[in-house]
Amino acid sequence: MTSAPDAAGTHPAEKLDTSRPFSRTTAITRGLTDGDLRSGRFTQVLWGVHVAAEVELDHLTRCRAALVALPDGVISGRSAAKLWGAIVPDSADIEVLLDRRQTTAIHGIRMHRPPQRPATTRRYGVSVTTPEATFLRLAAELELVDLVVAGDTLVKKATSPKKLVDAAATYRGKRARLARRAAALVRSGVDSPQESKVRLLVVLAGLPEPTVNIEFRDDEGNILRRLDMGYHEPRVAIEYDGRQHAENDQQWQSDIDRREEFDDLEWRFVIVRSPGLFTHPDQTLARIVKVLSKKGMRVRISSNEWRRHFPMRRAAA
Repeated sequence: MTSAPDAAGTHPAEKLDTSRPFSRTTAITRGLTDGDLRSGRFTQVLWGVHVAAEVELDHLTRCRAALVALPDGVISGRSAAKLWGAIVPDSADIEVLLDRRQTTAIHGIRMHRPPQRPATTRRYGVSVTTPEATFLRLAAELELVDLVVAGDTLVKKATSPKKLVDAAATYRGKRARLARRAAALVRSGVDSPQESKVRLLVVLAGLPEPTVNIEFRDDEGNILRRLDMGYHEPRVAIEYDGRQHAENDQQWQSDIDRREEFDDLEWRFVIVRSPGLFTHPDQTLARIVKVLSKKGMRVRISSNEWRRHFPMRRAAA
């Protein structure tokens, strides 16, 4: 059944922006039918929420759909973190904060009502918790390493370590102590989650914390070279080397040239690859201690906390 044109000579459905999620109720009032919605022209994102079939069902679209289903909601938790560009463990559901009690569950949405409403703002036109409030919410469900990774990536996109520390200092919610500790470990200038994890492996073993994002500049202040992390005084660099470096000849050659330049400056490199972080972290720590000791630093592994967060695994056969 096709709807009749209105006084202006256009079909009501033509006024509906189907490039963004819309409710079934809105669609019906604009002249679409249930048959239209079940056709190949549209995709159901959530129960009663649709979008044009050509629209990619990315994270932003799913968040917009959740707020169509719950118009007074606010995107929170991991879902908010992804909107801010943070890296967090995946979640199948969109997390929505509500002031009211919602008695009906909606498949694909995880709802919660915090005792105290956190600070909110807007991003991409979506109502969302602020980066700082998002970090504090993450503390309720993430462990230390994942929370610091989230913090490192949040400050790269949307906030600062100081703002996270200040927010955690006054926080009295669930796992507030973890939030304060993680915020104190967040650093600016970290390029990847793996770099965050290498740094935390070192710190949780009781070794001195390496400085992140060490830059070398010319007389005009232009950056010539940089290191992921390291120790200035003994001239020891620690870097995570992903598989892509070995598979890209141009990048590999560039890395070789770069490391030879640092050899001339008497810098020593400890290169960490995936097995050294996730399979044999004990060997990585031993290598770091050995190099630092040879460079004159008196260091030792003084904490076993790293074992909890970086359990050793048997390599696959």
